[in-house]
Amino acid sequence: MITYNNSILGRLPAAISTKLAQLPAYQLARIATPPEQGKGHRELFRDACVLHRHRFTADEIEQVLRARFWGYYHEIPDRDFEEAIRNASGAPSTPRQPRWPDAQPALIAVVLKGEGSVGQLESSSPVKEPWELETGDVLDRFFGDQDILCMGTTASCWVTKPRSWFRGKEHSYQFVVPNPLSALSGLKNDGTPSSRCNSNAGPWLTQVIEFDTGTLDEQAKIHLKLQASGATLRMVVFSGGKSLHGWYDVRGWPPEKLRELPLRFQEDHWARNGQQTY
Repeated sequence: MITYNNSILGRLPAAISTKLAQLPAYQLARIATPPEQGKGHRELFRDACVLHRHRFTADEIEQVLRARFWGYYHEIPDRDFEEAIRNASGAPSTPRQPRWPDAQPALIAVVLKGEGSVGQLESSSPVKEPWELETGDVLDRFFGDQDILCMGTTASCWVTKPRSWFRGKEHSYQFVVPNPLSALSGLKNDGTPSSRCNSNAGPWLTQVIEFDTGTLDEQAKIHLKLQASGATLRMVVFSGGKSLHGWYDVRGWPPEKLRELPLRFQEDHWARNGQQTY
């Protein structure tokens, strides 16, 4: 018998859990079981098909899939969830616009030949013992009490409230949107309300840059080079897996400058600034 104390079903809103309870027992049992390592894409599509046939909305399907794949042995990209849901519905595939500029392997290779390490990145910080900061102390360096924050206990369960509402319980949330929101809720493209969507996105103050490849020392070299080229690095977060996430101050930057940020270490820029090596 499947109970709602299950670690997967327990991550879902009550309304979705109730709807899942209407599934045939064998399908519910399968969805309530953690996915098998190495079979992520197949299980994503299979589950999406089952839920689509039982008239779950695309948003409900996404929440179920994210709850099931929470804690998977590697991170599932957003596009994989989107493709599984779209393919299950039979909707035609549409070309995706690239969200970021293409990587520049030749320029990256030049950076990686230089000096730099995680230790050097740590020593460049004005905060010498960051492990002594509480979660709330870190958030206070980025947000004021009246800023509207969106924080999540899981990748599918988010709360949007003023900064002051989270005070004292910040440690309970493992995810945070790095920029304040403009309102407590907004409307998604399909007209349904949401506490985290494009229509209630706030000012773009922080840009997070991370890398899918390279050792931690190699990633540190790139962050150091971006910092040396004039980008203001306010914080680096270790994902706990394979990435160093750099939080960069982009207050007042126009969109075209934001897109150029990952390319700030171009050779002509170094030459003009005398920064061939560091």
